Order: sequence, then C-alpha cells, then structure tokens
Amino acid sequence: DRREHLMAIGHSRENDGDLEMAFAADGRILALRGELFCNIGAYMRPNGTTAVRNAAQFISGPYKVENFAIVSHAIVTNKTPAGTFRGPGRYEATFFFERMLDLAASSLHIDRVEIRRRNLIPHGEMPFKLVDIGPADGWDSTYLDSGNYADGLDACLEEAGWADKAHLQGKLVDGRYHGLGISCFVEGGASGPREHARMELRPDGRIALAVGSSSIGQGIETIFAQIAADALEIEMDRIVVVHGSTTLLKEGFGSYGSRATVMGGCAVIDAAKKLLEAFRSAAAGRLGIDASGVQVANGIAQGPDGRTLALADVAANGLAADGVFHN
Repeated sequence: DRREHLMAIGHSRENDGDLEMAFAADGRILALRGELFCNIGAYMRPNGTTAVRNAAQFISGPYKVENFAIVSHAIVTNKTPAGTFRGPGRYEATFFFERMLDLAASSLHIDRVEIRRRNLIPHGEMPFKLVDIGPADGWDSTYLDSGNYADGLDACLEEAGWADKAHLQGKLVDGRYHGLGISCFVEGGASGPREHARMELRPDGRIALAVGSSSIGQGIETIFAQIAADALEIEMDRIVVVHGSTTLLKEGFGSYGSRATVMGGCAVIDAAKKLLEAFRSAAAGRLGIDASGVQVANGIAQGPDGRTLALADVAANGLAADGVFHN
C-alpha cells in the first residue's frame, strides 16, 4: 500500500544549497562558490552519490562561469536510501542557480530574460568543458558537446508567447494570481561506456533487431524500428525489435541516464551499415560481379547491367551484423 511504498522505496530531491555569486554591473557572472547538501538516506546505494555529483557539476547549467568553487556533501539521515530519479541532482541545482539569477536581475535592474541571455555559453565555444569533479571518479572531462543556446532560448520564448503574457506578471485574474517563470538547464545523456545491437536477416525477409537497452516505457520498440528502417531504407514493419535478451546479445548496458536512443540508436546504425555491406557482398556473389559494382538502395542491390536482387532474396545466406557504439 502507499504507506509501505513510502517506507521502503528510494527517495530523491531533498537538497539544500548555500551559494554566493559575483556579477559585473552588466549582469555577467564573474564567480560562483558555495556548498550543496544532499540527503542520501540511511545507507549508501551503489548510485547513491550520483545526485551529489550531478548537483555540483551541472549547477551552472548552460551558463558560462569562469570562476567556480562548489563543495557537495552527501548527508546520511534516517530516511530510506536516495535513488537516481529523473535527472538526479540536476533539477535541484538548477533551481538554486536560477533563483540566484532572478535575485541578481532584480538587484541590478536587468530583465530576467536578458540576464540569462548574456550569460549563456556562446555557440562558438562548443564543445564546452564542464568543471572537473574531485576526488576523481571517472567522470572528469565532461563536455557540453553542442548547442546554440541563445537561439534555443529565443525560440522557446517565441513559442510560449512570453512577450504577449508578460503583462500578466503579478496580476489577479479570476481570483488567481498569475506569474511567469523562466529557467534554463542542460540535460546529460549518452552515458557510456558503449552499447551493442545485432541485426539478423530472417528467412521471411524481415529483420530481427536485438538491442541492449530495455523498454522502461520510453518507446524504444518504435524508436529503434524507425532508426533501423531509415538506415536500411526499408519499411518499418519489416523490423522486429527484441530487447532484454541475455542470449541474443553478447552484452548490453541497458536503459538509464537518457542513453538508450543515443547509444543504442547509434549501435543500430552501425549494425545496419555492416548488414548492408554483407548484403552487397552476397548480392555480388549471386550476380557474379565484383562487390564494388553493386549499388544498394531501398533494400535492393543493383548491378551495372541493371540486374537487381532484393534483400529478402539473400535471406537464406543467414546475413547478420553486430553494431557497437562507444561513448
């Protein structure tokens, strides 16, 4: 029941922050320092310090902070152990940082949107290295790999109709006070170290796709089928996705940390490229020509003389390919 649920499951989100930030007169961030306190419960889980690390490393979000000193503490309490729930540590730290930006905007008489825009990491500085974590835990040298944050912010403001709704700030409408909030954050993904996918051509011409990531409700059955169909240039209904198998794959690292689509999807693309090469070689053998003269498109191999062979025509060859993607 709910009481048992609350007594036994992992919790998250109970963090406190004590921060100081220095700003130039034009609102640009000069420095950030402070301490974070993360409740990890009565004992350490294997991933118990994930939120502690994330809170420290991601607190600056998409903003450029050149002078940075944060100490993040894991606090042991009498609660159940903390779990890694939906971006652990990132949202708590984002709240702390964004609240400081609002306070600074008010003190410096700068628009809330403008102070954020002035401090976003410029597109020209990507990839942007985040602060290192100590003691070293294998997560140093983490980068924001890409992004045009200023354009992204402007697009969101336009889509949300920010300018049209600004007059509602603090207004009482139909018995309710209205307000507008704004926040920027970055989402980490593609956790390593690697992912594996295997494609096998079945006798009926369909493709059996085994993936290392398991479905936890995020729709990978559809996602991976779409990626495979696009990569092979065949119909999506010819892809059969199998996940959670301990026999079809030599390894699989699973679904966590917003990684399944990026890591697994790239492994699927790698497997598709290798399967198409195997198809090219098999078609060349059937057509009696050199593989370099075979063109493959839309699941059809065509020789220089116009003769063609469909992917299903070589199913008896038992074509298969393994794809691996490393972070």
